Amino acid sequence: MPTFSNSLRSFKDGLDAKLLWTYWVTFKDHAWETFWGATALGIPFGLYTLYRSPSAAWLLLYLLCVSFVAGYYIWRADHVRLIPKLSVIGTRLQDTPIVANGMVYDHRTFIQLLPRCLTEAPVYECAAFLQRVDRFRAGHWEDTGLDINLRLNWGDEHHPSVEQPVNVFFIEHQSEYLIPCLPRDADMPLAKFEEIFRRDAGGTTFRFYVQITYSDRVGGHFESVAKPVQVRLDVQFGNDPLNPLLELTQLD
Repeated sequence: MPTFSNSLRSFKDGLDAKLLWTYWVTFKDHAWETFWGATALGIPFGLYTLYRSPSAAWLLLYLLCVSFVAGYYIWRADHVRLIPKLSVIGTRLQDTPIVANGMVYDHRTFIQLLPRCLTEAPVYECAAFLQRVDRFRAGHWEDTGLDINLRLNWGDEHHPSVEQPVNVFFIEHQSEYLIPCLPRDADMPLAKFEEIFRRDAGGTTFRFYVQITYSDRVGGHFESVAKPVQVRLDVQFGNDPLNPLLELTQLD
């Protein structure tokens, strides 16, 4: 149980004249707006005072309600800013050379999703899953038969100031294979990808369903799992197999 001296020390450490003045100005503005403004409290109180004068007890109760509501909106503005929220804002083709012994022997084109933190808070417990892949053939979409809910090789933290794209798959330039970006320990034979992602001479379109999960942990404390981000990525291959057309659709 904290002692009186500890409580007093904590009070003195947290007291800052400049911050206190800033808080007072903010509180005054919110409280005045709530007291007389067009709010759920201000309107009934204003109408009531047109017909009778409130008693001291009712006035005190109203002032307590105004103080509580004003304090809530001051707290809410700061709290919402720190609630983790993630969204996928676009796609990108990223060409990367493959180097061995100081020599470039091949290139890979990565097809990437671009997540972005929508608030100032970092996002933790991130995981990206390739839920399934469809192929457009004979006028309709059909399942390619790729394993469902494959975890993509992506970091588990995402920060507002650092770009960390999600690599969905890459194209090997020499072989023109399409290979999903799975972790190294994923036991998926290359021959399976070759069969699934074989492209037709006249062009082929694949549809990738990706889900990103993360927690809404605030200030380092885990609270719950936030609503996942779900997107659909259509990849259309034409005459140039290394530069497909990308179309992103938000599903959530």
